[in-house]
Amino acid sequence: NNVENENPIKYSIIATSDNSPNITLINPVENVQLSENALIQIDTEIIDDFGFSSLKLKYKLVKSIYVSPDKEYKSININIKSKEKYQLASYIWDLNTLGISPEDEYEFYLEVFDNDIINGPKSAKTRVLSLRLPSLEEVIASSEKAQEEIEKDLSEVLKDAQELKKNMEELKQDLRKDYKKKEMNYEQKKKAEDIADKQKKISEDVKNLQEKINETAREMHENKVLSPETLEKFMKLQELLKQVDIPELRKMQEKMNKELKNMTPQEMQKALEDMKFDEEQFQKSIERSMKILERMKAEQKTDAVKKMGDKLEKDLENLIKESEKSNSKDTKSNEELAKKQQNLKNDLDKLENQMNELEDMLSKQEDMPMDKLEEANKELNKNETTQEMEKSEQNLQKGQNQEAQKNQQKAKQNLKNFNKKMSELKQEMENKVSRETLNTMKKAVQDMLQISKEQENLKNQTS
Repeated sequence: NNVENENPIKYSIIATSDNSPNITLINPVENVQLSENALIQIDTEIIDDFGFSSLKLKYKLVKSIYVSPDKEYKSININIKSKEKYQLASYIWDLNTLGISPEDEYEFYLEVFDNDIINGPKSAKTRVLSLRLPSLEEVIASSEKAQEEIEKDLSEVLKDAQELKKNMEELKQDLRKDYKKKEMNYEQKKKAEDIADKQKKISEDVKNLQEKINETAREMHENKVLSPETLEKFMKLQELLKQVDIPELRKMQEKMNKELKNMTPQEMQKALEDMKFDEEQFQKSIERSMKILERMKAEQKTDAVKKMGDKLEKDLENLIKESEKSNSKDTKSNEELAKKQQNLKNDLDKLENQMNELEDMLSKQEDMPMDKLEEANKELNKNETTQEMEKSEQNLQKGQNQEAQKNQQKAKQNLKNFNKKMSELKQEMENKVSRETLNTMKKAVQDMLQISKEQENLKNQTS
């Protein structure tokens, strides 16, 4: 009606910008080497000014000895709260669901999308990381390297302890000459400081060794390289090193360090006497630790060979099932099966190399069941098993799957017999340790009885 409002209500519309989201990968922060369980925890931080629509884990297979790499990234949705502007998201990625195999390598990254419905969701990505499942041989080599480093560190500690004992004796003799003086001269103080520093270094080295042993045992346990019995020996080795790092010795070291500058020659000599640093006992403890470690290396190698044999038998069993189900007229399928058979033959060669190393290791130790090792080698029948695998590979390439299965069954039986003998070898090694422990306990009891008898005689003589 053309009637105007003299005081109309005015409305304002303000446009606010919708910024892109932010994402930060908290864990992992570097390329990943998976353990045998093939699990990895992914933790990420996401931020946006209005909220989110989705968070995706993008991945692709980039390297494998069994199948062709992926050309495109695949994705997994990770649950998040869409309206929370800041949140921490965690996801346990189980790569077993992807059928991951040893030596497979994946690339992955995370991508988050905001909830912009006007222009379409904007995204932010983390950097691309890689993850890899190492082969059993690589895991074994890594654990053996770690044990060699522990052995080397033990030797260094023993060497330092012998040098410390020598320095302490030299300072004691020097102080006897100046016993009546009221203070130590510069050279004596310097020697005392060097002794204190070396004591501190030895304590720190022993502590670091304990941590290294614990970390090595943890990694080997995660990768299931160790049997429970061998893992228990790792823990005993750690306990033995705790006994070497005596608390009373460290307290005396601290007191000596604190009062070093003000000590008279008499006080220093008394401090050195009170240290009660039994180099001979210390040396025996370290030597015993090294002996236990050497024994453990042999047991760990036995565990590793047995594990390799079990895995090879299981993989061959899976190949037999695949060969049975496969269409013999499918050329591509035949080629894949033949390639798997070839890989198993390569694994057999690696098993033989590990057996040779085990034989060398056991031959250097006393009273090892070498006869059981020889029996295991005989049952493996490397030449025959290799020939059967080669025939199987050739038959698979030709599409003669039934003939290939016969070859596979013969090879599998040899592996089964081999694994049985390896179990007997391991059991014999455990029995030997039990017998040694029992004999040590018997000797201890006999010694105690002898001491008791001598004390009784002494008491009667005194009466």
